[in-house]
Amino acid sequence: MEEAARPVVVVEEVCDDEEHKGIELVSIYATRVEPRHAHALLTLACKHFPLDELHHLKRIKKVVRSEQPPAESVACASSEAAQPNNGPVKAGLYLILCTREQWDSQRLREPEQQSGTAAEPAQPKPLIDLRGSVFEPFAAVLDPFVTAVPKFAPATKEQLSVYNEYWTCAFRDRGKPATTFTADDLQAVSTYMAAALEQASIGVSHGQKANGAVIVNPKTGCIVSRGFDHTTEPPLLQCPFSVHPLHHAAIACINEVARLQLASQPVNEGQGADQCELLHGHKHGHVRGLDCEDDSEEESEEDAGEYLCTGYDLYAVQEPCVMCAMAMVHSRIRRVFYVCADAVMGGLGSVVKLHLRRELNHRFEVFRLVGGSVAVQCSALLVSTANKPPKL
Repeated sequence: MEEAARPVVVVEEVCDDEEHKGIELVSIYATRVEPRHAHALLTLACKHFPLDELHHLKRIKKVVRSEQPPAESVACASSEAAQPNNGPVKAGLYLILCTREQWDSQRLREPEQQSGTAAEPAQPKPLIDLRGSVFEPFAAVLDPFVTAVPKFAPATKEQLSVYNEYWTCAFRDRGKPATTFTADDLQAVSTYMAAALEQASIGVSHGQKANGAVIVNPKTGCIVSRGFDHTTEPPLLQCPFSVHPLHHAAIACINEVARLQLASQPVNEGQGADQCELLHGHKHGHVRGLDCEDDSEEESEEDAGEYLCTGYDLYAVQEPCVMCAMAMVHSRIRRVFYVCADAVMGGLGSVVKLHLRRELNHRFEVFRLVGGSVAVQCSALLVSTANKPPKL
């Protein structure tokens, strides 16, 4: 039996931390309710004890048959939480009355121990005293208990399956299927990253940091722009490019895309050529794409109506910083691939994950190359230039 061919690169998606974190539990007061009382109790509970921080929980859950709750429910998140009920759960309807914090903050009434006599022994102390509370009219038919429920909403269907063992949760499917790569896709990723590595090597030869990047149009397979860091003053007297602290490799590539799009537009009267100049000082021109004779003309005709990097992919040797990541948000990049993580300034996985921030008006996919020859070469380049190598 022939051994399957190893992929040229190994790619991992930089996902939301919520998709991989374990379950965290919190204690709440719940009770079994009769169906005829369910609506009235639900109305009271929602009105007086809204679950603002536990909005992912269904207020009422239905148990079809008796079941044993998860053993882990005994260990709640808060050490001050009352011991959860870990006995068998009978079939029926169950309602969340409130959280322990909500009940404690009300200070409605502490349970009182009856003195009792020889003829009439003292009754056991209830878990919570419903007298004087909004639930007092139903005190005779309620038997509150403490149980553990998920503190946060499930982020994946796999988490939903686990969370529902504790309490039924609402779930919003984000509708994003897992990204898969074919052998041809991985070969293309390796090729484009090699082009980014070539740019990084050019930058190193000019005394710059070992970081290069390329932007690719996945529709045509052509490289739209190339760039490397222009942040360090080179030792040469004759410098072929301008140097600025903000001229990172990703910024240089985005600037080149902007210049090409601006050059393809008609210049109005009164506009000078200087207004089409890039931040790093290059004038009009075009960039040869990978395996394309003249990709600049093809890009301008096909995507003249698109905004900057809409639909484009960026490949970088090192993880883009927060500034570059925000520039990718504004330029509407589609996907980003990088090899070497930046534990100090990384904006797409190491320090923050800017591409997953829900408050931003654009989100994109980010992947890291964690194996393959091109990833090893990128790491080796960082080693040779005295940068700390990443762990692949």
